[in-house]
Amino acid sequence: MANYETLTWIANGCLSRFKNNTTMVGKVNRDTDDEFGRKGRKIGNVFYFRRSPQYLSISSTTNAGQAVTFSNYEYTEPDSIPIYVGSGGTGTAGTNLTVPIMMYEQDQLLKFDDVDTRINKPVAEQLATDADRLVTGLYKFVANYVGTPGVPLTGGSAYKAFLQAKAILNKLGAPKENRFVIFDPDLEVELADYLKQFQNPAGKISEVFNTGTLTEAAGMRWAMSQDLQLHTTGAVTTQMTSKGGNNTAGTIYGGINASGSAAVVPVGNTSTFNLAAGAGTLTAGDIIQFVGSNAVNLRTKQSLGYLRPYAVTTAQGTVAAAASVVVSPSIETAYVSSSSSATDNPYMNMSSTGITTGTNMLAWGGATTTAKTAMQNLVFCPDAFAFANVKLPLFDGLHMAARATDPDTGLSLRVSQAWNIDNTQLKTRMDMAVGVAGLEVDQAVRVLS
Repeated sequence: MANYETLTWIANGCLSRFKNNTTMVGKVNRDTDDEFGRKGRKIGNVFYFRRSPQYLSISSTTNAGQAVTFSNYEYTEPDSIPIYVGSGGTGTAGTNLTVPIMMYEQDQLLKFDDVDTRINKPVAEQLATDADRLVTGLYKFVANYVGTPGVPLTGGSAYKAFLQAKAILNKLGAPKENRFVIFDPDLEVELADYLKQFQNPAGKISEVFNTGTLTEAAGMRWAMSQDLQLHTTGAVTTQMTSKGGNNTAGTIYGGINASGSAAVVPVGNTSTFNLAAGAGTLTAGDIIQFVGSNAVNLRTKQSLGYLRPYAVTTAQGTVAAAASVVVSPSIETAYVSSSSSATDNPYMNMSSTGITTGTNMLAWGGATTTAKTAMQNLVFCPDAFAFANVKLPLFDGLHMAARATDPDTGLSLRVSQAWNIDNTQLKTRMDMAVGVAGLEVDQAVRVLS
């Protein structure tokens, strides 16, 4: 078997097994440009995924006589979300998943079945774990949650928690099709033990808990994953209060055209604002809320009756006055700027028309918190997260290399070799250039356990 044929077999076999071993990657947005990386079409190491545009309508019954204006209503290009792929370079967040393999010349004589068992299977499992961990790590951008840190879910409360997460998606106006539930092995035990007392419809519930494979129940598709992540909260010792942008006093406004020294200008899917007071720590993934600002249905803009949560995306080792806090999703008040006099922000995600300096903020629903740890299970729609994976180039003169690309999913990996003539070793490496980002993060809910 020629060397190139061996590498091609390894690449194709490994990619096939990778696709079958991932739990998260196949369920999120992977809409990338197929031309990335081709000669003449190199676009650096960054993709831009766009959020879905939103609009405001004018009702003739509630706004009789109101003139139709075109200030923000026609806005169709929301801030794009960058995803860096590959090694990324300085200051970027790209990832190159690499598995090094040391082979000898006699390994080139292995039968295909041996190659599949000794190389493809373990390498694909490792790459799948690494890729899924990148996606599950995006929980830090998800603000919606069910449960309490440090309080485990058991029995019926575990199943109810996922139904509550589904209800949150409904209240926010998330798509009703293609909803996924990913839970950890401990919750699998709790759910299976609770559901065994009920009649299983067509074996669907028993299938997911007996085999861990994906099936459908309660209008969602369920699967177990060992790649979900634990989160340890910060510890807030003194009540936090908000402050305007740019370390100034005033009112926080958030919108697509935010203006004024006290405005919070969304960047991509996040916003940065400042603290007027507070003490303690915040870790990336903590949840904060502004007292007096409720969550709203993203379509109707009606209050949902509970405080709007935001996820802290950058850790604050010591919370203090004037500290900057980055949150996801972006803060979108009813007013685009201080000059507004009516709801004019189609991306509005909280009931407030502005957040004044000194507004109390809560961490995990309380004025103060202690450090707790909780598993971050997920309920989500595909567009909540994005996964970019591109074709790595096969350089001229590199004959000991092969690349495999799946035409259905767009997933791609490269295998390359270099021969050491001194000891006849073949240095072999598997590479996948990937990147992840939170996209429509309000289409996801964390279930804490």
